[in-house]
Amino acid sequence: MIRDGWGEKENVQIIFGCWKDVLSQLETTRLFLLITLTFVDSSLFGKTLELDNGVQHDSHEFFTWLLSWIERCLSHSKVSKARTIVQDLFRRSVSYVTTCSQCGRDSETFSKTKYFYELELNVKGLKSLDESLDDYLTVEELHGDNQYFCESCNTRVDVTHSIELCTLPNVLNFQLKRCVFLLKKTYLRRR
Repeated sequence: MIRDGWGEKENVQIIFGCWKDVLSQLETTRLFLLITLTFVDSSLFGKTLELDNGVQHDSHEFFTWLLSWIERCLSHSKVSKARTIVQDLFRRSVSYVTTCSQCGRDSETFSKTKYFYELELNVKGLKSLDESLDDYLTVEELHGDNQYFCESCNTRVDVTHSIELCTLPNVLNFQLKRCVFLLKKTYLRRR
């Protein structure tokens, strides 16, 4: 920026002028960042998504709510694929099967297929996603005080209770359960 042949005074003015431009650009950038970071009003976002700004949600609650909101908004679309995009990507079916140890029949009450958008996996004492999935799909034996009333045998019997994934979605979400509800103490404890 210093030009040969010019006097010292002109060189100082050129350097000072360039520095003023740099400072001006920095100040504009700083003001933009201040305005952007300080004055972002999320109320329009909240109103658009019909959120209550007074209620705090975790990421899983927000994601579940967001999928429901998108489904509701697209349910009246003229494009048929748009009406079912959330279900096509995220929803699939699971069956809860309770099998009698006496007659071998599956309970009609609990063997119904249900839809899911995510799998809720325990993490306490488990070291990997594979272990959490194994825990989720483990066959549970109910006996003693936990016996189940079999409609076919017309009595309380030992049963096995399991979860069967009927179909899997294109996008499979996992909710990692970090809290456990302690019924006797009626409070939540972090895992």
